[in-house]
Amino acid sequence: MYRKLLIIFLLCLLGFISGCSKTGTAVGEDSEDVIVFMNTTTQATTSAAGTETESAYKLQNDNDAVTYAVACSFTEDLNYDVKNFIRQYYDYLAVGDYDLAAYMTNDSSRLDRDVFMKRSEYIDSIKSLTCYMMEGMIDGTYIVVARCGVQTSLGAHVVSFLEAFYVCTNESGTFYICGNGVGDEVMSYNSIMLSDQMILDVMADVADDNSEAVKAQENLSEAAGIVYSDEIFRYLYEQPAAQQ
Repeated sequence: MYRKLLIIFLLCLLGFISGCSKTGTAVGEDSEDVIVFMNTTTQATTSAAGTETESAYKLQNDNDAVTYAVACSFTEDLNYDVKNFIRQYYDYLAVGDYDLAAYMTNDSSRLDRDVFMKRSEYIDSIKSLTCYMMEGMIDGTYIVVARCGVQTSLGAHVVSFLEAFYVCTNESGTFYICGNGVGDEVMSYNSIMLSDQMILDVMADVADDNSEAVKAQENLSEAAGIVYSDEIFRYLYEQPAAQQ
């Protein structure tokens, strides 16, 4: 009898142990599922947090851009190296050296040779240059509004070009006039900055000066838009020079 009870006890014990093993396996599988689920949740949470962080970062950048735009303004001849660079362009224009002028840009195809040479024919000499400039959104870039006084081959009166340049710096520290590769945000930003009150005042002043020059020398009117301009011509980075 005791032997039967012992056998029954052993069978029950084995059954209990076997049951525990199966339960343990089930728990293990459930635990694995839970772990996977938790990882998925964590990943989703991390992804969401990353999106929020990215959004917050973008918002911070937007706020910084607004703050930067408010804090910055155009300054006359802010950087003389940049001014000398722009002066070099006008010197090439005055003597009709298209190849060297084109070499100053990163997209010579947008500097129309015929327009360049036609302008050059009217220019007798460069009389003055004032550069209103500010640093651009990207380090090493400058938004430059050049007021270039020109004595023409039509007479003694000086007229003015008013042109906007986007000047960038390459890896070797050399300036170039940017004619391509400008993103929409930079282009929009530059255009907005050109509505600065100082620039609007300069435009009005140049328009008055050119108007007086034409009154004194009527034949200058035939060269309007070629040898002089009252409005800002956004050089290269917004439209081809040929559309002037």
